[in-house]
Amino acid sequence: MNVSDLQGQKSHLQAECDRIVEIRKRLNNLKPTEFGYIVLDELFSGASHKERSALETTVTEALGSRNNVLSMVVSHNKSLPRLEQPGNAFKNYQLLVNDLAIPLFQLREGVSNRRTAFQVARQRGMPEEQIQRAQRLLDHHARKKRSSSKRSHR
Repeated sequence: MNVSDLQGQKSHLQAECDRIVEIRKRLNNLKPTEFGYIVLDELFSGASHKERSALETTVTEALGSRNNVLSMVVSHNKSLPRLEQPGNAFKNYQLLVNDLAIPLFQLREGVSNRRTAFQVARQRGMPEEQIQRAQRLLDHHARKKRSSSKRSHR
């Protein structure tokens, strides 16, 4: 299945790359006295996990190198929090949610460690057997990763 842009002529990934190119052009055209503000949400979602992570990281780094642009990049990319270092332009924030995983529309410094996808899936009516199966798959993957990690440290 090809999920396309609104006109149906490009894949989601192609349309997203085009938007990033357009944003870059607009930022490059800012006058020294002008400032830009950008909010990007879950970039490159049509790419594989590793490609997505790498592309999202490089775009975020490029935005962070600009003195006249304030950027907010919303992401689950585990690499992005590492960009925050003392003295640079990066800062991590998390969106607060209540116990029902409903956004409170408040930000707090730091990276969130909350996992709410299964809770939201239940609330939205997904079949419980699928959610439980997903939890088992996640648990299996975590055990496999821990086992692999132990072997590599020997």
